[in-house]
Amino acid sequence: MTENPAREVVDQLAHLLDQATDATTPVLPRIATAVAAGAYYETLLRVLVGQARDKGHTWEELADVFVTTPMGVKSRFDTYRSYAGEELPD
Repeated sequence: MTENPAREVVDQLAHLLDQATDATTPVLPRIATAVAAGAYYETLLRVLVGQARDKGHTWEELADVFVTTPMGVKSRFDTYRSYAGEELPD
C-alpha cells in the first residue's frame, strides 16, 4: 500500500462504482462489480479503524460510531480473538 492506504482503496472503489453504474454494460456484470466494490468498502473501513486505533481511539469510541458494542466492533475489526472467560485487552 501507499503512504495513504485509505486514498488508494477509495480510488479503487471509485473505479468499481463507475463500472457498476455504466449503463452500456450488461446488468449482471455490473452486479458482480458492485459485489466486488463491497469488499473494497470493507477494506476501507478496516484501514480507517486501524488508523483510529493507531491514534489511540478506544473500542468504546469506535462502538459509538458503529452503533454497536465494543465487543462487536472489536470482533469485526481486530485480528485478536479471545477465548471464553478471557478479558479482551483494549
